Amino acid sequence: MNIYINKLENWSHFEFAVFSNSIWYFDLEFIQLVKERLGKNYLTSVKYKKELYGSFLLNMGFYCLEYGHFELIGQLKEELFELSDYTNIHWKVSSSYQLSLAEELSNSPSSSKEVTLSHIKIYEQMGEEDHYENMIEYRKRLIEKHKKT
Repeated sequence: MNIYINKLENWSHFEFAVFSNSIWYFDLEFIQLVKERLGKNYLTSVKYKKELYGSFLLNMGFYCLEYGHFELIGQLKEELFELSDYTNIHWKVSSSYQLSLAEELSNSPSSSKEVTLSHIKIYEQMGEEDHYENMIEYRKRLIEKHKKT
């Protein structure tokens, strides 16, 4: 898969969707290389390509949380905020949650469980209790994984 994706000159919806959904199988250097190569094209492109790129950035944020690359989350949040509008407000909510969780996991003095969970409270308020609970469980799992209390 890595060889196939690395040789691509023109990425279509299929290639980008496959890469974004299989991001977990690549190392960070390769992911950043792809992001750098594609970012400019997708940021100035048609709406559906911006949506693909935004989904990729969101997946990359979760990848960074999983593997402890907390320093990259702030930049990803900024990029997602630039791409977001009212149709994909979920990106702003999720990237704010990711950044707050990254700060909590890296023991930032301004971080706390309450701050992290405040970003996703909207899901509970909108009747998306399952998603809200899944995000709470995700936080607990990462806290345990990275051995923070």
